[in-house]
Amino acid sequence: MSNMIGSELRKLVHQVEGARRASLVGTDGLAIATAPPGHSGEADDWEDLATDYAALLRRLSRGHGDLSFGEPRELLLRAEQAQLLLMPVSEDCFIVLLLGPESPAGMAAHLMRGAGMRLRDELG
Repeated sequence: MSNMIGSELRKLVHQVEGARRASLVGTDGLAIATAPPGHSGEADDWEDLATDYAALLRRLSRGHGDLSFGEPRELLLRAEQAQLLLMPVSEDCFIVLLLGPESPAGMAAHLMRGAGMRLRDELG
């Protein structure tokens, strides 16, 4: 993991109240980098979740293209105990941010856009 990528992910977790974890995930569902790293079982669960949402994001991209909506900019899932925010960085990867149920999703999305631009520049 590039030091810059890890730094951007850690910054997201620290800047958003109630943020729990951030990952840069390839569209194949494999985590490129995660901050903070979890213990073994938790990391496996997080990777499984990332794989599932990578598939969902790919399907949404294809479906939105058919409807002339354009590419998805972000996806927010709200549940009782958490929120999950996904944002594409490039055609090959996206950021996943795990938030608490009361975390400010709008502020998180704003900060993710900035992080996404910096990551896109880093990844070339």
